[in-house]
Amino acid sequence: MESIIISENHRRSIGASLRIVEEHLNEMEKELTNPEDGILLKMQIDIQNSSISKSLQNIAKAKKHIKNLAEKYRLSVQSSQLSRVIDSRKTSIWVTLSDSTSEKLKIYGVFPPEYSAEFDNDINELQELVNQI
Repeated sequence: MESIIISENHRRSIGASLRIVEEHLNEMEKELTNPEDGILLKMQIDIQNSSISKSLQNIAKAKKHIKNLAEKYRLSVQSSQLSRVIDSRKTSIWVTLSDSTSEKLKIYGVFPPEYSAEFDNDINELQELVNQI
C-alpha cells in the first residue's frame, strides 16, 4: 500500500478520530464477548449468537482497516501513561458527581431539604473514595 503524505495537522486530527473509533470498537468487542452486569446496570443480551459472531468479525475488519489507514496516512501511534488515563477518568467522575449535588439537582425540582445534607455527604464520600484510587 502506498503512503499518502498529508499535513501534520491533518494526521493529528485523523489520528485522534481513529483512536476514538478504535476505543469504541474495543468497548463493543468487550461487551459482545464478556457482557457484565454492574450495580446499577443490567446488561440484557438481546442479540443472537450468530449476530454477535458477525459483529465480532466486522469489528476485526474495522480494526484492520484502521491499521491500514494508519499506515497509508502515516499516522503516529500515541503512547498513553496509565496514570494519566486513570486521572482523566477520575476527573470525569468528579465532574459527574459535582453535578449530582442536591443544589445542582434543583433543575429537576426541589430536592427534599430534609435529605439534602445527608445526600450531599453521600456524594462527597463517593468523591473521596474515587480520589483515593
